[in-house]
Amino acid sequence: MTPRTPLWLSHHWPEEYDRCVRIGDAHVCRRCVWFYSACFVTLGLDLAGIHWPGRLDPWVLWLASLPVVIEWWAEHMGWIRYSARRQIVTALIVGPAVGRGLGRYLNDHTDPLFWSVVLTFAVVCAIPFFLSRRGPEGSGGPGDATELERVDQ
Repeated sequence: MTPRTPLWLSHHWPEEYDRCVRIGDAHVCRRCVWFYSACFVTLGLDLAGIHWPGRLDPWVLWLASLPVVIEWWAEHMGWIRYSARRQIVTALIVGPAVGRGLGRYLNDHTDPLFWSVVLTFAVVCAIPFFLSRRGPEGSGGPGDATELERVDQ
């Protein structure tokens, strides 16, 4: 049995470590490596006052989120297979938008654009996550094992 990498580095189970990169002995989620790198660089620049014109924020924050949301839906619904390359590309598209959104949030914790994007896409992305977990009992499909059962395996 492959030892489990701490959750803060990879939220994937050992059977999904193909979705990770190895850094030392740890598996780190590939999407998160690219996403957070782009996000935090953009956030740092934003906090330093270097960003695209504010009038573009609604367009960038909403539209840059669409590719990763579409990919999330398609993969969780079984319409497409996992692709490391596609995951990196979508993470690099949405990362700067999230970085700018976080900059807006840090300047105003009630920023309506930030919260509308976050809440909308959180709900939209939760739908296929829960739909894909509804496999027939005992089918071996997604959702058969509970979190506790997986830990015991």
